[in-house]
Amino acid sequence: MKKMKQGQGDTEVVDEVTEVVEPLLVMLTQIVVAPKFTKNPHLRVEALRSLTTLLTFVSKGQQVQHRTGHRRVEALFKRHELLSRWLIPGILQFHSDMDRYNASNNGLAFTSAVTSGDHMLWGFLPTRVAVTLLLRYLWQLPSQQRSFLQMLNASDSVTTPQSPLSAEPTNNSTQQLTGLVSGLWSDIAKLFDEANSKITTLRQIHDLIEDSLDGSVVVLPFRRDMLDGYVAINSKQLRLTLRLLLEALELTSWLASIASGENSFRSRSLSPPAAALRHVLLQPLVVEQAARTLSFLVASLANAHEEKEWAFSHPLLQDGKLLLAHLIVLVVRYSGHNVVRSSSSSCSPSSFWKIVRASGDIMERRVGDLDTQVRWGLNALCTRIESESYLGSTSLEEDGGDDEMCVAEGDEAHELDEDEALALLEKQAAATSSFTNDSVATKRLGKRFIATLAKDGRFDFRMFVGGCRFLRPPRSQDGSSSESDSDEEPLSVEDGYLYLDDSWVQQFVRVMQEADEMIHVQEAMEACLGDIPDQYLDPLLSTLMTDPVRLPSGNIVDRAVIARHLLASSQQGGSTGRDPFTREPLTMAMVEPCDALRVEIQLYLRTKMRHFRKTAREDVLATWGLGWDVLFDSSSSETEAEVDSEDGAEGSNSSATAASS
Repeated sequence: MKKMKQGQGDTEVVDEVTEVVEPLLVMLTQIVVAPKFTKNPHLRVEALRSLTTLLTFVSKGQQVQHRTGHRRVEALFKRHELLSRWLIPGILQFHSDMDRYNASNNGLAFTSAVTSGDHMLWGFLPTRVAVTLLLRYLWQLPSQQRSFLQMLNASDSVTTPQSPLSAEPTNNSTQQLTGLVSGLWSDIAKLFDEANSKITTLRQIHDLIEDSLDGSVVVLPFRRDMLDGYVAINSKQLRLTLRLLLEALELTSWLASIASGENSFRSRSLSPPAAALRHVLLQPLVVEQAARTLSFLVASLANAHEEKEWAFSHPLLQDGKLLLAHLIVLVVRYSGHNVVRSSSSSCSPSSFWKIVRASGDIMERRVGDLDTQVRWGLNALCTRIESESYLGSTSLEEDGGDDEMCVAEGDEAHELDEDEALALLEKQAAATSSFTNDSVATKRLGKRFIATLAKDGRFDFRMFVGGCRFLRPPRSQDGSSSESDSDEEPLSVEDGYLYLDDSWVQQFVRVMQEADEMIHVQEAMEACLGDIPDQYLDPLLSTLMTDPVRLPSGNIVDRAVIARHLLASSQQGGSTGRDPFTREPLTMAMVEPCDALRVEIQLYLRTKMRHFRKTAREDVLATWGLGWDVLFDSSSSETEAEVDSEDGAEGSNSSATAASS
């Protein structure tokens, strides 16, 4: 029988695999994306885990993109309309439904009994990570990437078509994706808080045991075996918490690489497809939340390093270094400095893949949770696909690199406002000039992230930059010499860093320097502005309205403020947001722009900031980054553009001189 099967050829083997995988893949997809097949949300979550496991098993291999399993999965997605058209919208709708169900049950719908050993306080986070990880895998398939971007483009222009398998109308895909990314950032902050509480408990127990061994404490408050049990329980929960935190950071870093146009830097052919997704990821709401969360994490890690709070555990120190490396990559990517053309420092994504590989190796040795192992399999598969795709694109467009660099240097002096930059990202053109302006737009939009980072009260230049020393490899056993060297030369990169190339740390330091300079610019602008009339202030936060809109109740608020309020309301279990004044149902489609008030605020700011503009020039004014740059576009006032033309020319010359120096 064995010889007969071997002689029948490989075609029947392929048919057997297709007969098993194809119906199973379709069945699991139907359970996940179609609530009318099952009303049990826990069954849909388990189907999602099975779906990720199946895709990982079929697609994995040494050379992923050239393996028959990967091509077979792509062929399956092309052949079935359910997979090719409705999988990605269904996954986003699935995440929205499960998030709303979990919030309606006070965040306790998904406990440890249904998450295969995950901690009870995590709630919906493992499912959110699995959804994002599946989207990352589907992004590597050309057919699914096109479907993803067509869905985002359609959601902005017309109503998203309703899936025949869906029991209720689908919401806007852009809002669903925004809720997914915003939920990831919120969960990252919660996970870090939980990890800090576990670390504090372990450090206290460790100090008690050390004092008992030294004789400082004669009688322990608990028996030694009880203390050992507490250490084992908290250590296990801490390992799982840190692992899930690393997974969430890896996924947000992947999203940040798309937002910064990292692939576009290597090849022009990859720039237009990602424009729609980058338009979603570069929303002010998402960027500001990312900046605040990253500021909190970097400040906490730098303080823990300075106070040596994690020194009692060597595995914990390794996890802390991985976390800091991820944060450095995230800050550089969101600021857009990873795509800056420079011969001295070029940020390669290989450092990110190195961090992912190192965290996966540590996870395989320390974590035995089944769900974590399954997610790591798909994560490693996506990393391998991205690395192979990147290595395959490095040889493209090499001949035109010098010409593009010259054009980019000539266009750096032209600053785009926010509306122009976002419109530019949506253009589907592959010309050299469009590619150059695309990189300028990314740099322009990165200023909002740096400005938000500077306005955060936790930002400290010396502490943030000094935290990079945590990634330096140990040079010698003499602690005094290494300590003195680190105090004298905090910015030196001669010895290298763990997990990261020197270019990433150099660009991180550059971002910190820009944020530090921006603090002084913001203080000067606030001094010039003085007291703001009440009619120009947002009634919810008492901040200056840069884009006033009118609610159905008649109240006027800032667009960014009400968008953040509606997103928070939807994450708390409501199907739709509520008007903060009347508690009536409210969506962003129901608000109306107040153009007259916006023009009035523009004129008021132009009058107040005229002296500041002449002294600090347009490019410095744009570093405010929180939407003020939209108010000072050249198209709205031709007279002021003529008056300030000389200042703009001098500003571009001075910026070029500073860049060359």
